[in-house]
Amino acid sequence: MTRGIALLAVLGLAISIYLTWVHYAGIEPVCTGISDCERVQTSEYAWAELFRIEAICQWCVGSALITLVIAVLATVRALGAPLHQRALS
Repeated sequence: MTRGIALLAVLGLAISIYLTWVHYAGIEPVCTGISDCERVQTSEYAWAELFRIEAICQWCVGSALITLVIAVLATVRALGAPLHQRALS
C-alpha cells in the first residue's frame, strides 16, 4: 500500500510539474475533446471549474482523484495498523 501511495504521489507531482511548465511557457495544455483546460486555467474561478465556469480540465480532475485515492489509502493504512504503530508511521 505504501508503494501505491508513493506511486500516486509521483504521478500527482508529474501533473503539477506539467501544468506549471504549461503555465509559465505560455502554451496550451494537451486536452481531450471533452475538456476545456485552457478555459479553466485562465479563469480566476479555476477551483470551481464545473459550477462557475461550466468547464472541466482533465488534469485538474486527475489531480483531485489522485489526492482522494491517496487520502483513502493512507486512512485505510493508518486504521489497519496496530495502535502502537499509528503514531510512528
